[in-house]
Amino acid sequence: MTRTAYLSNHAITWAAGKLVARHGEDAAELAQARAAEMARDGRFDLATIWEMVERTAGEMLHDAPAPAPVLH
Repeated sequence: MTRTAYLSNHAITWAAGKLVARHGEDAAELAQARAAEMARDGRFDLATIWEMVERTAGEMLHDAPAPAPVLH
């Protein structure tokens, strides 16, 4: 059986926001740990979701890299 996950940007932002609200500065690290755990278990679909949550939580905590310059 093949499963497909459909996620909106809103769902990832909501989940990251909840994680940041509950765990503060540790949110991105916790999401990274969950992603690694899911990958070890062979749940690569869930690992990818947790990686997206990690990236968004990091951005919420201002840990994101500086945006690339826009060239016109």
